[in-house]
This record gives sequence, C-alpha cells and structure tokens, in this order.
Amino acid sequence: MSDSIYFFDNQSGVTSVYVNMFVTSELNWYAQQHVLIRQMTAFPRETTTIFTLITSIDAVTLNIYLRVPSWIVSAESWIEINNIRQHIELIPSTYVLLPINQWKTNDRIIYNMAMRLHAEPINDNPNLVSILFGPIVLGGLTAKAKPLPRDMNLIEQIYTTIQEPIQFEATALDNSTFRLLPLYEIVNQTYTVYFPVG
Repeated sequence: MSDSIYFFDNQSGVTSVYVNMFVTSELNWYAQQHVLIRQMTAFPRETTTIFTLITSIDAVTLNIYLRVPSWIVSAESWIEINNIRQHIELIPSTYVLLPINQWKTNDRIIYNMAMRLHAEPINDNPNLVSILFGPIVLGGLTAKAKPLPRDMNLIEQIYTTIQEPIQFEATALDNSTFRLLPLYEIVNQTYTVYFPVG
C-alpha cells in the first residue's frame, strides 16, 4: 500500500507529486528534489490531513496535486496553505492542483475532506442498500436486516473521541434502534451490512 500513497510525474521540466491516499506517512525526496513531505492524519476518525514540507534548499519548485475523493462533500471541504483558506473548487473524482508551486521549510497544507452518510444500493435491487460514511462501509449491530427509512439524515452520529470508533444510531421502521460502526471495527459481534429501505 505504501507505494500507492504518492505518484510522481515530470513533464516539460516541471516536477509534480500526486497525493493519492490519506495515511500518516513520509515522502523523503531529498536526493532528487530537495524536499521531504510529511503527512499526519487520523483519517477516517477525523476529516483532516496535514502536510508539512521540509526543504534542504531555500525554495523547491513542485506542483502538488491532491486527490478529491468521489465521496467528498465539496461545499463543506476546504484547503488551507500556511493558515490561509484557498479559493479552490473541489470536484469529486479528480485531483486538485494547489495554487502554489514554490515551497519552503515548514510550509503547511491542511486538507479537510467532509464526509456524509449515504446509501449504496446493490446492483440488482435498489431497495436493498449498504450504508457508508464517506468511504467507510458501516455494519449494523443487529441480528437481522431491519428496514430503514430512505432518509439517511434520520441516522444520528454519536459523539465520540478520536480514540473511539465512529458510531451512529439508526432507528428502524419498527422504531427499534441499533448501532452502526465501521465494518473494520466490528469484532465478535453479530452484524449485517445490507438493509431494506422503505
């Protein structure tokens, strides 16, 4: 996976780096481009990722492209460079080129990618859905797939600390409630990932 976080390009003498994944990592590019890029994030427990650049010369010329995921809520997402909010359109399923290409030591980029709940129907049945929060598939802690309302706004997020799993509470059409957690957080519990909607 680590070789998929960053991609590189060099056309017409301009070096570009593409950030493809949002995981805590470090790109040491001192030997070729005199720059180190450090990415810090608790994604998906938080929606921001922070990039800090360290250069071995006064300034480095580098185009930086950030992936704009298909699930992003564009109107609630933003990018800051050195604490200045940028006027950048974030179009899902593209890459955005940052408006700066001269970078100095301790330059910082903060990228906030807002997420929302959404339902994804299975291929052959639009009334049977899985529920996702951004890119995260959620599992319902229930022994059987209870019918849910179509309005995902009726599923409430439960406040948690950054150390706790993302959690939601759903109210089924029979007025019973159950928790929804990221599928990767569910261990030794009965769950389902497909729900009828009505």
